[in-house]
Amino acid sequence: MIRIKKHTNTLNKQHVVFKPMAEKLYWLTCSLILLLSLNGCSVIGYQAPAPEHLKLLPTTEGPGAMLIKQAVTMESRGRQQQFLVVTRLLSHQLKLIAVLPTGQQLFSLEYDGKKLTQDSLAAFDLPGEEILAVIQFALWPELSIKSHYLESDGWDLNFTEYQRTLLTSAGTVLTVSYQSKKIDVKNYLRDYSVKIHMLEKMDL
Repeated sequence: MIRIKKHTNTLNKQHVVFKPMAEKLYWLTCSLILLLSLNGCSVIGYQAPAPEHLKLLPTTEGPGAMLIKQAVTMESRGRQQQFLVVTRLLSHQLKLIAVLPTGQQLFSLEYDGKKLTQDSLAAFDLPGEEILAVIQFALWPELSIKSHYLESDGWDLNFTEYQRTLLTSAGTVLTVSYQSKKIDVKNYLRDYSVKIHMLEKMDL
């Protein structure tokens, strides 16, 4: 009886020693599993940040050499502005001039594929780079647009016969709708719309 009692006490002591160690190993294992799970979720659920600026496309990928005359109505926050736009497209250069109904030049843009030059009236501080990017999104071939607005950069594209839509994870950025000689543009990012009526189009 005495030997059995001593043996039992020895086992109890060993149990007391190993129990805290087992608990530590258990919680360490659980922590590692949780950490790995969280890291896995963050990698799987990763999304590229939503882009905030439209892209300028190479002039060499444009629709070809042509001269375009358009009547444009721009509306933003209840205000309207009408002007005439003349655009000359070449493989190495794009030049655009906007004129008010009075004949006064509103602004001009010139882009050689690398450098953008803008000249505008002081009263009309227009975002030249964005205007050019919208024009390119409306006129450039689908293949060119898809090769520059990449999904890996946060862009998403939806093209149909009569509409082009640019999206990000934050929502719709731009829509361009085509109806006969009219083009309707809606810029959701900057909250303005543009109605374009084609007056003349001539190949150069």
